[in-house]
Amino acid sequence: MVIRSLGPEEESPNLDLHFRGVEFVRAPAVFRGLSVVAATEADVAEAEILVAPRECDPSMVWVLESAGARHLVVAESLHVAETEFPMMSTALIHPSG
Repeated sequence: MVIRSLGPEEESPNLDLHFRGVEFVRAPAVFRGLSVVAATEADVAEAEILVAPRECDPSMVWVLESAGARHLVVAESLHVAETEFPMMSTALIHPSG
């Protein structure tokens, strides 16, 4: 899964969040400001309920904060990358680009 923050100008780089091995997402389609913050014990407990019936590894719980709300992603990893790709293109599809 890719979440892209488009650069402020057409020629400026984007900031991409690349989540791999995604098991669960609870997030809006559009963010107004975004921060990745540490998951709390409550976030991990909620994720365990949402991805039941098994326990959820706390290192797989990512919290996205936007406009005062917390959104959960359960994924194996997160990589942050600066890219030049157009809005509808991604390094996940075009890795040599």
